[in-house]
Amino acid sequence: MNLLPRVAIGSIQPDTDLQPMFWALNECLNQEGINVQNFSAHANYKGCCAEQDHCHNPVRILDNWLQGERGYQDFFWRSTRYADMAVVSGSYPTGIPDSNQPNKVSAAGNLETLCQQLDLARIVVLDASRLGACLIPPRPDEIDAILLDRLPMHTSLTQWKIIFQALWDTPVLGYLGAGTTARRELDDHSRHIHLSRNHRQRLGRLLGNNLDMTHLLRIAADRQASPTVNTNFANRPAGSLRVAVALDEAFPCHCPDTLDLFESFGASLHEFSPLHSESLPAGTNLVYIGCGRLDTMAERLAENICLKQSLQHYAAREGRIYAECDGLAYLCEQVQLPGGKQIPMTGLLPTTAQLQPQVVQPLPQETRLLQDSWFGRKGTSLRTYWNPRWLLDSCTSIKPIALTDQAQPLLVSHQQVIGNLAHLDFPAHAEYLPRFFASDRTRLPTFL
Repeated sequence: MNLLPRVAIGSIQPDTDLQPMFWALNECLNQEGINVQNFSAHANYKGCCAEQDHCHNPVRILDNWLQGERGYQDFFWRSTRYADMAVVSGSYPTGIPDSNQPNKVSAAGNLETLCQQLDLARIVVLDASRLGACLIPPRPDEIDAILLDRLPMHTSLTQWKIIFQALWDTPVLGYLGAGTTARRELDDHSRHIHLSRNHRQRLGRLLGNNLDMTHLLRIAADRQASPTVNTNFANRPAGSLRVAVALDEAFPCHCPDTLDLFESFGASLHEFSPLHSESLPAGTNLVYIGCGRLDTMAERLAENICLKQSLQHYAAREGRIYAECDGLAYLCEQVQLPGGKQIPMTGLLPTTAQLQPQVVQPLPQETRLLQDSWFGRKGTSLRTYWNPRWLLDSCTSIKPIALTDQAQPLLVSHQQVIGNLAHLDFPAHAEYLPRFFASDRTRLPTFL
């Protein structure tokens, strides 16, 4: 029986930003000497990128729709082997339909399902600035405690404790005040800022001074569930495949479970920087570029001519390249930013990637591959999240190998370059990896 302390923290109010409370709680636990493994209950990789900056351990993905019950249980227990506590963040179901995908919102990224299957204590984060005597939201079916964010100055915490104890029969464990400097600095674009170590400590102290830590740890520890055995990550014989992984300020976003899985298949990982490296790592025979921050880094990326030429030379020798979202845009001839400014990129995909001005949440997609490629066989199923922030200009030289449910390109290919406008969770699609890591090494070109 595994008695790992574990909690879920989530919102029930629409459009509530959970990040400040998530960061503050993590800092409080770290200040107590507790080694926390964090998870996101939805494969929102842009959100995870923001969380990575402010957490001691990588934020990992637990998505019941994407991974399936056995899959996310495997990943959960594997990732918490050396942790003192697990924290899973997300949103609890509210019954409010998603205007973008009304038929899929209940399936994708369901925090309540994770709570049931992993026996997580349930903590609800409420924005106190949106509460009032007649504005108390309905109580979720099961809840263990409440954390209040943006508690207005001169508002009595005792009053809210009495109200929620009476109406919800649920304790309020603590709060973040709205009027403090540390909290106010997070109100604008909190998902996209980098907090200094000092700011994180101040945020942690702010919550810590108003948090019943003893009660929180008691709730987290009162769990009963047994770990499952993970077979996807069984060690395989070391191979000769060398994977060059883009990793720097422009491309910080990678699912740690994906990189772990690559290594378990015998691949060796070698980092390179699209911003600073002059060439790909020696011996590269697969390039992997994840999501990034081209909205702010495109001009700096365009200045690194040497690395762009290195990628072009590698691709000209039929080298395999796989890129997602901002990584795909980086491989295009140019990107077009909101306002019309165009910036030249690597030119490996003969098209222009247009960055959309509006922020759109990734949308769940179920599709199949339209043709064979080194990425996968025709007809192979694909369950993923489409990121609509990039729009590709039409080009006959690019082949769509998968489409969205709106008949727009999801995966595209040109020569041996594969671009994906979705975030693919490879541990949930292990059937793709044998072709990624083909046993016939003589067919894989190498960058010398």
